[in-house]
Amino acid sequence: NGTLLARNGMMLTAEREFEEVLKLAPTSPIGFDAIVRLWVSNRRKLDQALKYAHTLVELRGNAADFELLGQVYAVKGDLQKAKTHLQKAIDLDPENKNYRIAMQQLDKALGPSNE
Repeated sequence: NGTLLARNGMMLTAEREFEEVLKLAPTSPIGFDAIVRLWVSNRRKLDQALKYAHTLVELRGNAADFELLGQVYAVKGDLQKAKTHLQKAIDLDPENKNYRIAMQQLDKALGPSNE
């Protein structure tokens, strides 16, 4: 199980497991979600993570998917795009306090002229 491997610090093995999931089920959002989260949390393969996050949004497109896409943009340093996608997550799930906290942090990072 890739998630268990990742939790135990076996990132490369987890990555291989998630890539196998993508081969077996290329239209299932589960594999895309898992591997993007792994890459973002480890600051690895961010260009591929961005591509997969966009695919995830196309496949499922729920609030968590837009939030994850925003995370990828934030880690890559594009805070404006991160804010755009985080706002979409908030629009889809306005009761989610974590998204609002993340938006406050983004606004702070962007500074007062970009709020």
